[in-house]
This record gives sequence, C-alpha cells and structure tokens, in this order.
Amino acid sequence: MLPCYSSFTQGRLTLHIAISSEDLIAIQRDRYYHPQPHIMMRMYTLALHHAGENATRIAVLLNCNRKTVQACLKNYRDGGLQAVYKHEKINMNANSMHTAN
Repeated sequence: MLPCYSSFTQGRLTLHIAISSEDLIAIQRDRYYHPQPHIMMRMYTLALHHAGENATRIAVLLNCNRKTVQACLKNYRDGGLQAVYKHEKINMNANSMHTAN
C-alpha cells in the first residue's frame, strides 16, 4: 500500500496519495501515448492529483463523476499502477460487465 493521508475540507474527506517518481514517469508518458483512451484518462487523473488537484476539481476538469476519480485514486493507493491498468470498467446502464484492459 502506498503512503497516503486524508484531510477534511469543505465538508468532504480528501484523499492524498503519494506517487512514486518511477510511477510518475509512466503516468506522464501514458496520459498522452497509451493506446486505450480510458487508461489515458486514468493517467491524467493521477497526474492532476499529483499536481495538487482534489477529486471534485479533477472530475470537473475531465468531465467525469467524482466517484470515478476516487475509484482511480483508491485503485492506485491499494495496488499501484498495475491495479489502475487492470481495473475493469463497469457499464452501469447495462446488465453486463465490460472489461477494458
């Protein structure tokens, strides 16, 4: 598990996760050059978090749900980049689950 801490700001618990320098190199590369767009978005999420943005602001910037951002950050916290790459996308409007690896 990666080092992290939480703080309470504006009525919300904010998760702060340390990103290693090795992972940061891969994040910066894959946010522009990964062949799968959803992985690029996850890498951009991590890059924005590293730059100090909170989950709500990242969600606004990337036009996605705050819970999607939080899921990405928690996956990274719990399993590193491999967990972020392998996390399955779930289509909430359909009865089936789609794997996006």
